[in-house]
Amino acid sequence: LAALTSHITTPAGWIAYRLTGDFNLGIGDASGMFPIDQTTMDYDQSLLQLFDNLVKEEQSSLDVPPLHTLLPHVCQAGQQAGVLKETGATLLQLPAGIPVAAAEGDQPAALAGSLIGQAGMVSMSFGTSVVSNSVGDRAFVGVDKAVDQFCAPDGKPINMVWLRNGTTFLNTMVKSFSGASDNENEFERVMPLLVQAAPDCGGLLALPFMDDEPGLNVHEGGTAMIVGLNGENATPGNIAKAALLSTIFNLKLGSEVLEQQGYPRTEIVLSGGLTKTPECGQIVADVFDTPVALLESAEEGCAWGGALLAKYRYLCEKDGTACTSWSEFLTSIAVEGHTRFVPDAQAVREYEGVYKRYQKLMMVQPVLNEAVSL
Repeated sequence: LAALTSHITTPAGWIAYRLTGDFNLGIGDASGMFPIDQTTMDYDQSLLQLFDNLVKEEQSSLDVPPLHTLLPHVCQAGQQAGVLKETGATLLQLPAGIPVAAAEGDQPAALAGSLIGQAGMVSMSFGTSVVSNSVGDRAFVGVDKAVDQFCAPDGKPINMVWLRNGTTFLNTMVKSFSGASDNENEFERVMPLLVQAAPDCGGLLALPFMDDEPGLNVHEGGTAMIVGLNGENATPGNIAKAALLSTIFNLKLGSEVLEQQGYPRTEIVLSGGLTKTPECGQIVADVFDTPVALLESAEEGCAWGGALLAKYRYLCEKDGTACTSWSEFLTSIAVEGHTRFVPDAQAVREYEGVYKRYQKLMMVQPVLNEAVSL
C-alpha cells in the first residue's frame, strides 16, 4: 500500500485540495502529521531522513517514495495556500480565483477563535473531554505522556494537555443529585449551588475516572467516586463541585511538567460547555492562580477561528510584506462581551490546600482500582 501511495493529508487538507487543486496544509494541522522544525517552520528534515532509512531497512524490496514527497506543503497563517479553482468554485458557487486560507485542524482553528497568539496564553476547553493548549516560547524538551505537541497557525509551539475524563462525571452527578422534577433543568438547578459551594466542598473529594486516563497513568475506568460524605456535606452543590474540581485538578496535574520546564502562563481563555455557567471561570482562575477570560464566541471558537484565518489571508494578500504579524492581528481584533476573572488570593490558598489532598487521593487510585476491579 505504501508503494502505491501518492499523497498523504488530513480531512481538512483533502477539502483544501478539492477547492484549490493544491496539496497545501496549515502548519498546525501539518504538525499533527509529522514533527515541525521550529527553525525552518517545515517538517523536521532529520526525522524525515530517519523515517526513510527505517523504511528502507524494513521494506528494501519495495519502491517506497521518500516521505517528504507524500506530505502536503506546509503553510503558515497568511501565506499563499492556493486559490479557488473551477472545481472548488463550482462546489461553493463562488467565482474562481478567490484566495484560500491554509486549511487548519480544529485545535489550531479554536486557538485562533480564542484570539490566542502570544506565548503564555492558554486555551482551555471544558466538555465531555478537556483540552488545555498553551502557547510556548520555545519547543518542549523531551517526551511526556501527559503532553502532546503541535503548532499554532503561525508556527508557534503548542503544548497540549488532554483529558479523556472531562465533565462526564460532573454531568452524571448533576443528574443523579439535582432533585429536579421532570420538567426542570438539572443544570439550571445545580450549577448555581456548585458556584456557591466552598472551595473544600465541605470536605468532599472526587475521582472522575469513568474511563482510562493515559496521561495520568490511569489504565482503566471504574474509579469515579465521591469520598468523604457525611450527613452534613452531602449536598448537590458540594458533590457537583467536587466532581468539577477533580477534572480541573487532573488538568493541573498534567500541566505540572510545563511549569517544571518554566513555560509562562499569563492568561487562560475558557471555552466549551462549562462557559454556559460563566462563574466557573472564577474557579479555574483560582485553581490555576491565573486570570481567566471568557469571549462572546466561546461556544463557536473553531468556526470563528476559521473566519479569522481567512481574513488574515486576505490582508496578507492585500498588504504583502507590510502585513502585520499573526499575533498582532489577533490582538487587534475587537472583542465584545469579554468577561474576565482575576484570582482571589484567599481562594487560591484554599484551592491549593484541596489540591494537595487530591494529590494524596491520586496516589491511592491504583489501590482503589484493584479493589473495585471485577
